Amino acid sequence: TVTPQFIQSKKTPKATKMIEEVLTMWEQQGNLAKNTINTYRVDYKKWCKWLTTTNQTDSAKALSQVAFNSFKDWMIAQNESAQNINTKCSTIARIIKELVNGKGAKYGVKEVTFKTLAVINKNVKCELLEEEIEALKQVATETEKETFSRNVFLLQLSTGQRISDVYTILKGEYEVLKDGNGNGNEFIIIKNKKGTTATNDKKSYIPMTKEVSDLLQTLKGSELIPATDDALKNLINRNIKKIAR
Repeated sequence: TVTPQFIQSKKTPKATKMIEEVLTMWEQQGNLAKNTINTYRVDYKKWCKWLTTTNQTDSAKALSQVAFNSFKDWMIAQNESAQNINTKCSTIARIIKELVNGKGAKYGVKEVTFKTLAVINKNVKCELLEEEIEALKQVATETEKETFSRNVFLLQLSTGQRISDVYTILKGEYEVLKDGNGNGNEFIIIKNKKGTTATNDKKSYIPMTKEVSDLLQTLKGSELIPATDDALKNLINRNIKKIAR
């Protein structure tokens, strides 16, 4: 036997199902980079852990402001860093906002507010000075990998590119554009790995200076070029630290 109230009650879809639908929709639209979607999924898994660990009801109530605050406080109690909490809360807030503009509104889902936590950055960044770059060029290397790594790092400095985009250059996946004014200037055009999506090509136009040209001639066709840009990043980081010491 069931009560009339049970029969007349409106069953809301699970919060997890609604969130998964949003993430799938963003994937299919192709407006966000794959790495961004992967990061959102990691943040969503953290939210799911909160949901199950604290015995929350998997319904629209789990998307309320009260529940959102509970998620934040739970991460604080777990000693998550302020930066991680800000990232994960921002992701969940963005997903909830998407739901408000879609099917979530009819289930009472409303936008949540979040005041970011103060982040104390202990990492102090500073520029490389000209004399430091010159010292890097002059220091003796002990292995071919160290020499190769130094040249790749110098190519990064002379082009201002991320290691992933320098990898694209090393693979020869670029175009050369000649100056239309007849000044003899040339530019390298590459598609950036970060920022390029299914609907947007983000490109860099790099002046082909003598230093860039000489480094490309030295590095072109090297057997030390790894199979992936991540492997190149690890190789360069490891060897540049040795050279710096």
